[in-house]
Amino acid sequence: MEDFIDKALEMGAEYCEINHSEVERTGIELSNKKVVDISDNKGLLYSARVLFNKGWGNAFSFSDDIDALIKEAIDNALPGNVKIEETKEVKRSFKFDVKKNPLDYGIEEKKDLIKGYFDDHKNSKIKNTSIHYSDAVKKHEFWNSFGSNLKLNDTVCSATVISYAQSNERMESYFDNLSEHGGLEILKGFESKVKACNKAVAEILNAKNAKGGKFNIVVDQGLAGVFAHEAVGHACEADIILSDNSVLKGMEGTKVGVDGLTIGDNGKLNNWGYCPYDSEGVIAQDTTLIEDGILKGFLHSRETAKVMGEEPTGNGRAQSLENRPIPRMTNTYIKPKDWHFDEMLEDVKNGYYLKDSYGGQVDTATGEFLFNAKEGFVIKNGIIAERVRGASMLGSILKTLNSIRAIGNDIQYHGGGACGKSGQYALTGEGSPHLLLDNITVGGAE
Repeated sequence: MEDFIDKALEMGAEYCEINHSEVERTGIELSNKKVVDISDNKGLLYSARVLFNKGWGNAFSFSDDIDALIKEAIDNALPGNVKIEETKEVKRSFKFDVKKNPLDYGIEEKKDLIKGYFDDHKNSKIKNTSIHYSDAVKKHEFWNSFGSNLKLNDTVCSATVISYAQSNERMESYFDNLSEHGGLEILKGFESKVKACNKAVAEILNAKNAKGGKFNIVVDQGLAGVFAHEAVGHACEADIILSDNSVLKGMEGTKVGVDGLTIGDNGKLNNWGYCPYDSEGVIAQDTTLIEDGILKGFLHSRETAKVMGEEPTGNGRAQSLENRPIPRMTNTYIKPKDWHFDEMLEDVKNGYYLKDSYGGQVDTATGEFLFNAKEGFVIKNGIIAERVRGASMLGSILKTLNSIRAIGNDIQYHGGGACGKSGQYALTGEGSPHLLLDNITVGGAE
């Protein structure tokens, strides 16, 4: 590939990179043990991206005619004013070891495996349980004109369970998932998640509506991780900063959160957002966004790093070889401290314990956010009491960062979804310990 890159430079390209990707995917969906959908496909793609006449040109093809691909990329380049930050030559290979390679199992074997996860419950209120399984075995190789050559062999498996329960006019749903880099071995114990899902949805069906207001609350690792990702991570993506759409713009080096609060992003972590090098061939690193409450840095592609006079952080990610890299998170986390979960509960006389998220919305420009909790419980005199439904957490990024009274010692990482931005999706993970927050607005169904 080096000869093709040299030829691109001889043709006037200021920079060139070439990618080769192979992927084999399987998807199976079962509803009440009956097959709803099956997909099984293979993909092969080559791409070339050039910086020509200070503008980007991209081309991709199923063919390995790299010479034609580079010529097409140069022809596709539009004049611009793009500059990129150069990095040193890197030649490395990354391989994710698996114990049970999905390619060694046929569709029928996978179907039987998934059927075995269903819970033979006797609760008549549970109307449907569905499980969606997917796997992908990927090979990728990257070359660029800075002399880098990077290789990745990766395998991911995911299973999501969704349960529906109904009583009279009311219907409720609940979901859980298990998604990791690895083979079929990562699904060990998934049947316990299915049972817990059926149990939770039946309880939610009978739960009272949450009452809104101002409360001291404890949030679990899942919801706290979503807050780190949605409210802080997106606001720290450099293209959001440069487009004046982040409440954190101009605050680097200033206090934005409480003492002891550290938030970072790390693509090297073995979690759903694992990304050992980004789509521009920059090796992943542990990037500190907030340290001891002070805003320290942002997430960069090569292009945004050059504009802001900083170093690339390994966050220039593209959904596929057909898309352009933009600043994206990998594994965003809140660093643990020393509080125990029970100590946090003891500090709440009348409040809520909120767990995980059903999604929500964030306006990074104003800092306003709303997250719908997947589960909610009343806390009375330091004890978790009855379950409630329809609870949400809302507020502003800066105010919430300064409302954190305690940071737990029990960090957990979660993943399984894909984060959307600018029409592209990327696998991202979140990690956090429990948090105790003071005087937070809780939205309720009542």
